[in-house]
Amino acid sequence: MKTLIAALISCAALGFLMSPAAIAQTPDGQTPADETVCEEAELGGALKGLCNAYCEAMDCDADPNANINACESVHGKFLKKSGGIELPCVVPPVPDTDGDNVPDDVDNCAYTPNDQADGDGDNVGDACDNCPQTGNSDQADLDLDGIGDACDNCPADANSDQADGDGDGEGDACETGPVEYLVQVDSISIVDGLVSDVWVVVAAEWLESDVVSLAISITGINGGFREHGSQETLVSSTTLLAMDQGDALVSVAWTTDPNLTHSPEAYTACVQAMVDGQPFGVVNCNGVGTF
Repeated sequence: MKTLIAALISCAALGFLMSPAAIAQTPDGQTPADETVCEEAELGGALKGLCNAYCEAMDCDADPNANINACESVHGKFLKKSGGIELPCVVPPVPDTDGDNVPDDVDNCAYTPNDQADGDGDNVGDACDNCPQTGNSDQADLDLDGIGDACDNCPADANSDQADGDGDGEGDACETGPVEYLVQVDSISIVDGLVSDVWVVVAAEWLESDVVSLAISITGINGGFREHGSQETLVSSTTLLAMDQGDALVSVAWTTDPNLTHSPEAYTACVQAMVDGQPFGVVNCNGVGTF
Protein backbone atom coordinates (compact mmCIF):
# COMPACT_ATOMS: atom_id res chain seq x y z
CA MET A 1 0.00 0.00 0.00
CA LYS A 2 2.84 2.39 0.80
CA THR A 3 4.30 1.73 -2.63
CA LEU A 4 0.97 2.40 -4.37
CA ILE A 5 0.55 5.67 -2.47
CA ALA A 6 4.12 6.66 -3.32
CA ALA A 7 3.46 5.99 -7.02
CA LEU A 8 0.32 8.10 -7.03
CA ILE A 9 2.06 10.92 -5.16
CA SER A 10 4.86 10.70 -7.72
CA CYS A 11 2.31 11.12 -10.49
CA ALA A 12 0.92 14.23 -8.79
CA ALA A 13 4.39 15.66 -8.40
CA LEU A 14 5.07 14.95 -12.07
CA GLY A 15 2.14 16.96 -13.26
CA PHE A 16 -1.03 14.97 -12.82
CA LEU A 17 -3.35 17.08 -10.63
CA MET A 18 -5.48 14.99 -8.40
CA SER A 19 -8.49 17.23 -8.64
CA PRO A 20 -12.02 15.83 -8.79
CA ALA A 21 -12.14 16.68 -12.48
CA ALA A 22 -8.89 14.86 -13.13
CA ILE A 23 -10.02 11.82 -11.19
CA ALA A 24 -13.24 11.81 -13.11
CA GLN A 25 -11.58 11.90 -16.48
CA THR A 26 -8.07 11.02 -17.73
CA PRO A 27 -6.37 12.72 -20.70
CA ASP A 28 -7.79 10.27 -23.23
CA GLY A 29 -11.32 11.15 -22.17
CA GLN A 30 -12.02 7.93 -20.30
CA THR A 31 -12.85 7.59 -16.63
CA PRO A 32 -10.64 5.45 -14.40
CA ALA A 33 -13.41 2.86 -14.27
CA ASP A 34 -13.23 2.50 -18.03
CA GLU A 35 -9.48 1.88 -18.03
CA THR A 36 -8.89 -1.70 -16.99
CA VAL A 37 -5.65 -2.54 -18.78
CA CYS A 38 -3.70 -2.82 -15.52
CA GLU A 39 -6.35 -4.95 -13.87
CA GLU A 40 -6.50 -7.24 -16.87
CA ALA A 41 -2.75 -7.67 -16.62
CA GLU A 42 -3.30 -8.89 -13.07
CA LEU A 43 -0.54 -6.72 -11.69
CA GLY A 44 -0.18 -6.13 -7.99
CA GLY A 45 1.58 -3.87 -5.56
CA ALA A 46 4.01 -1.30 -6.94
CA LEU A 47 3.73 -2.64 -10.46
CA LYS A 48 -0.01 -2.01 -10.53
CA GLY A 49 0.50 1.49 -9.13
CA LEU A 50 3.09 2.35 -11.76
CA CYS A 51 0.89 0.81 -14.46
CA ASN A 52 -2.08 2.87 -13.28
CA ALA A 53 0.04 6.00 -13.43
CA TYR A 54 1.48 5.35 -16.91
CA CYS A 55 -1.34 3.62 -18.75
CA GLU A 56 -4.44 5.04 -17.08
CA ALA A 57 -3.81 8.25 -15.15
CA MET A 58 -1.37 10.00 -17.50
CA ASP A 59 -2.27 8.03 -20.63
CA CYS A 60 1.38 8.05 -21.70
CA ASP A 61 0.60 5.50 -24.38
CA ALA A 62 -2.21 7.50 -25.97
CA ASP A 63 -1.92 11.18 -25.10
CA PRO A 64 0.36 13.09 -27.50
CA ASN A 65 0.53 15.90 -24.94
CA ALA A 66 1.59 13.67 -22.05
CA ASN A 67 4.57 14.85 -20.01
CA ILE A 68 7.44 12.97 -21.65
CA ASN A 69 9.77 13.22 -18.68
CA ALA A 70 7.12 12.04 -16.27
CA CYS A 71 6.15 9.16 -18.52
CA GLU A 72 9.74 8.06 -19.02
CA SER A 73 10.36 8.18 -15.29
CA VAL A 74 7.38 5.97 -14.49
CA HIS A 75 8.22 3.69 -17.42
CA GLY A 76 11.77 3.23 -16.21
CA LYS A 77 10.66 2.40 -12.68
CA PHE A 78 8.18 -0.16 -13.96
CA LEU A 79 10.79 -1.91 -16.12
CA LYS A 80 13.25 -1.98 -13.23
CA LYS A 81 10.75 -3.51 -10.81
CA SER A 82 9.31 -5.93 -13.40
CA GLY A 83 12.71 -7.21 -14.46
CA GLY A 84 12.30 -5.89 -17.98
CA ILE A 85 8.70 -6.97 -18.57
CA GLU A 86 6.94 -4.26 -20.54
CA LEU A 87 3.89 -2.28 -19.45
CA PRO A 88 0.69 -3.88 -20.77
CA CYS A 89 -0.33 -0.73 -22.65
CA VAL A 90 2.99 -0.32 -24.45
CA VAL A 91 3.01 -1.81 -27.93
CA PRO A 92 6.56 -2.51 -29.11
CA PRO A 93 7.36 -0.71 -32.36
CA VAL A 94 7.22 -2.90 -35.47
CA PRO A 95 10.77 -3.39 -36.76
CA ASP A 96 11.91 -2.33 -40.22
CA THR A 97 14.54 -4.97 -40.85
CA ASP A 98 15.56 -3.82 -44.33
CA GLY A 99 15.55 -0.13 -43.47
CA ASP A 100 13.29 0.95 -46.33
CA ASN A 101 10.92 2.88 -44.03
CA VAL A 102 8.19 0.27 -44.42
CA PRO A 103 7.47 -1.70 -41.21
CA ASP A 104 8.03 -5.43 -41.50
CA ASP A 105 4.37 -6.25 -40.85
CA VAL A 106 3.28 -4.45 -44.02
CA ASP A 107 6.49 -4.74 -46.08
CA ASN A 108 6.08 -7.11 -49.05
CA CYS A 109 9.85 -7.69 -48.93
CA ALA A 110 10.72 -7.42 -45.25
CA TYR A 111 14.38 -8.35 -45.77
CA THR A 112 15.02 -6.55 -49.07
CA PRO A 113 14.73 -2.76 -49.49
CA ASN A 114 12.16 -2.12 -52.19
CA ASP A 115 9.54 0.26 -53.52
CA GLN A 116 6.72 -2.26 -52.81
CA ALA A 117 6.18 -2.95 -56.53
CA ASP A 118 4.33 -6.24 -57.02
CA GLY A 119 3.86 -6.93 -60.71
CA ASP A 120 2.09 -10.27 -60.36
CA GLY A 121 -0.11 -9.20 -57.45
CA ASP A 122 0.78 -12.10 -55.17
CA ASN A 123 1.67 -9.86 -52.20
CA VAL A 124 5.35 -10.64 -52.56
CA GLY A 125 7.36 -7.66 -53.80
CA ASP A 126 9.16 -7.94 -57.12
CA ALA A 127 12.47 -7.32 -55.39
CA CYS A 128 12.26 -10.61 -53.48
CA ASP A 129 9.74 -12.59 -55.56
CA ASN A 130 11.21 -15.79 -57.01
CA CYS A 131 8.60 -15.59 -59.78
CA PRO A 132 8.03 -11.83 -60.27
CA GLN A 133 5.84 -12.34 -63.32
CA THR A 134 3.89 -15.37 -62.08
CA GLY A 135 1.69 -15.27 -59.00
CA ASN A 136 3.04 -17.61 -56.31
CA SER A 137 2.42 -16.31 -52.84
CA ASP A 138 3.85 -19.49 -51.29
CA GLN A 139 7.24 -18.91 -53.01
CA ALA A 140 7.71 -22.71 -53.24
CA ASP A 141 11.12 -23.63 -54.64
CA LEU A 142 11.61 -27.39 -54.57
CA ASP A 143 15.11 -27.44 -56.06
CA LEU A 144 16.30 -24.39 -54.09
CA ASP A 145 17.75 -22.66 -57.14
CA GLY A 146 16.12 -19.31 -56.41
CA ILE A 147 13.50 -19.76 -59.14
CA GLY A 148 10.00 -20.53 -57.85
CA ASP A 149 8.34 -23.77 -58.91
CA ALA A 150 5.56 -21.76 -60.58
CA CYS A 151 7.94 -20.39 -63.22
CA ASP A 152 10.93 -22.80 -63.08
CA ASN A 153 11.53 -24.64 -66.35
CA CYS A 154 13.11 -27.43 -64.29
CA PRO A 155 11.31 -27.34 -60.93
CA ALA A 156 12.99 -30.50 -59.64
CA ASP A 157 16.50 -29.84 -60.96
CA ALA A 158 18.49 -26.80 -59.84
CA ASN A 159 19.17 -24.49 -62.79
CA SER A 160 19.23 -20.86 -61.77
CA ASP A 161 20.29 -19.85 -65.31
CA GLN A 162 17.05 -21.36 -66.77
CA ALA A 163 18.99 -22.29 -69.93
CA ASP A 164 16.70 -23.68 -72.63
CA GLY A 165 18.75 -24.22 -75.76
CA ASP A 166 15.92 -25.46 -77.94
CA GLY A 167 13.36 -22.97 -76.63
CA ASP A 168 10.74 -25.61 -75.91
CA GLY A 169 9.99 -24.39 -72.39
CA GLU A 170 11.81 -27.27 -70.72
CA GLY A 171 15.17 -26.36 -69.24
CA ASP A 172 18.34 -28.01 -70.48
CA ALA A 173 19.08 -29.28 -66.97
CA CYS A 174 16.06 -31.56 -66.92
CA GLU A 175 15.24 -32.10 -70.55
CA THR A 176 15.22 -35.75 -71.39
CA GLY A 177 16.76 -36.04 -74.84
CA PRO A 178 16.74 -39.02 -77.16
CA VAL A 179 19.14 -41.88 -76.53
CA GLU A 180 22.46 -41.55 -78.33
CA TYR A 181 22.93 -43.97 -81.19
CA LEU A 182 25.31 -44.35 -84.13
CA VAL A 183 23.01 -44.35 -87.15
CA GLN A 184 24.06 -46.03 -90.38
CA VAL A 185 22.73 -46.33 -93.90
CA ASP A 186 22.26 -50.03 -94.64
CA SER A 187 21.41 -50.07 -98.34
CA ILE A 188 19.73 -48.17 -101.15
CA SER A 189 16.76 -49.28 -103.21
CA ILE A 190 16.88 -48.51 -106.94
CA VAL A 191 13.69 -48.40 -109.01
CA ASP A 192 13.79 -47.68 -112.74
CA GLY A 193 17.40 -46.60 -112.44
CA LEU A 194 16.68 -44.00 -109.74
CA VAL A 195 17.12 -43.99 -105.97
CA SER A 196 13.76 -44.88 -104.45
CA ASP A 197 14.31 -45.68 -100.79
CA VAL A 198 17.18 -45.56 -98.33
CA TRP A 199 17.30 -48.14 -95.57
CA VAL A 200 18.76 -46.86 -92.31
CA VAL A 201 19.45 -48.50 -88.94
CA VAL A 202 18.30 -46.23 -86.09
CA ALA A 203 17.53 -46.43 -82.36
CA ALA A 204 14.16 -48.12 -81.97
CA GLU A 205 12.93 -45.54 -79.44
CA TRP A 206 13.46 -42.74 -81.96
CA LEU A 207 10.36 -43.98 -83.79
CA GLU A 208 8.26 -42.54 -80.95
CA SER A 209 9.94 -39.13 -81.10
CA ASP A 210 8.89 -36.08 -83.07
CA VAL A 211 12.24 -34.33 -82.59
CA VAL A 212 14.73 -36.76 -84.15
CA SER A 213 15.34 -36.56 -87.87
CA LEU A 214 17.88 -38.05 -90.30
CA ALA A 215 19.98 -35.86 -92.59
CA ILE A 216 21.07 -38.24 -95.37
CA SER A 217 23.58 -37.46 -98.08
CA ILE A 218 24.24 -39.84 -101.00
CA THR A 219 27.09 -39.59 -103.45
CA GLY A 220 27.62 -41.78 -106.51
CA ILE A 221 29.58 -41.90 -109.76
CA ASN A 222 27.62 -42.13 -112.98
CA GLY A 223 29.48 -42.17 -116.26
CA GLY A 224 32.44 -40.45 -114.70
CA PHE A 225 30.34 -37.67 -113.15
CA ARG A 226 29.88 -37.38 -109.41
CA GLU A 227 26.25 -37.09 -108.39
CA HIS A 228 25.06 -35.91 -105.02
CA GLY A 229 21.69 -35.75 -103.29
CA SER A 230 20.56 -35.06 -99.75
CA GLN A 231 17.42 -34.68 -97.66
CA GLU A 232 16.25 -34.60 -94.04
CA THR A 233 13.40 -36.77 -92.80
CA LEU A 234 11.79 -37.23 -89.38
CA VAL A 235 12.39 -40.72 -88.05
CA SER A 236 8.74 -40.87 -86.96
CA SER A 237 7.68 -40.51 -90.61
CA THR A 238 9.79 -43.43 -91.87
CA THR A 239 8.53 -46.98 -92.50
CA LEU A 240 9.59 -49.63 -90.01
CA LEU A 241 11.00 -52.70 -91.74
CA ALA A 242 12.40 -54.71 -88.87
CA MET A 243 13.26 -54.38 -85.19
CA ASP A 244 15.77 -56.22 -83.05
CA GLN A 245 15.76 -55.16 -79.41
CA GLY A 246 16.97 -51.53 -79.44
CA ASP A 247 17.75 -51.44 -83.18
CA ALA A 248 15.26 -50.61 -85.91
CA LEU A 249 15.64 -50.85 -89.67
CA VAL A 250 13.58 -48.16 -91.36
CA SER A 251 12.96 -47.14 -94.93
CA VAL A 252 13.27 -43.48 -95.91
CA ALA A 253 11.37 -42.54 -99.06
CA TRP A 254 13.86 -40.70 -101.26
CA THR A 255 12.13 -37.65 -102.67
CA THR A 256 15.10 -35.37 -103.30
CA ASP A 257 17.19 -35.26 -106.50
CA PRO A 258 15.41 -38.05 -108.40
CA ASN A 259 18.09 -37.83 -111.09
CA LEU A 260 20.55 -39.51 -108.74
CA THR A 261 20.79 -42.65 -110.86
CA HIS A 262 22.18 -46.08 -110.31
CA SER A 263 25.75 -46.61 -111.43
CA PRO A 264 28.13 -49.56 -111.47
CA GLU A 265 30.11 -48.07 -108.63
CA ALA A 266 28.84 -48.32 -105.07
CA TYR A 267 27.22 -45.36 -103.48
CA THR A 268 28.65 -43.58 -100.44
CA ALA A 269 26.01 -42.60 -97.92
CA CYS A 270 26.39 -40.32 -94.92
CA VAL A 271 23.79 -39.90 -92.24
CA GLN A 272 23.59 -37.44 -89.34
CA ALA A 273 20.97 -37.62 -86.63
CA MET A 274 19.38 -34.25 -85.89
CA VAL A 275 17.42 -33.13 -82.83
CA ASP A 276 15.31 -30.01 -83.18
CA GLY A 277 17.42 -28.96 -86.15
CA GLN A 278 20.73 -29.41 -84.33
CA PRO A 279 23.31 -32.18 -85.00
CA PHE A 280 23.00 -35.05 -82.54
CA GLY A 281 25.92 -37.46 -82.40
CA VAL A 282 28.44 -37.89 -85.20
CA VAL A 283 28.16 -38.14 -88.96
CA ASN A 284 28.52 -41.74 -90.12
CA CYS A 285 29.60 -42.37 -93.71
CA ASN A 286 29.95 -45.75 -95.38
CA GLY A 287 29.81 -47.40 -98.74
CA VAL A 288 26.45 -49.05 -99.38
CA GLY A 289 25.10 -51.53 -101.84
CA THR A 290 21.93 -51.28 -103.86
CA PHE A 291 19.03 -53.60 -104.57
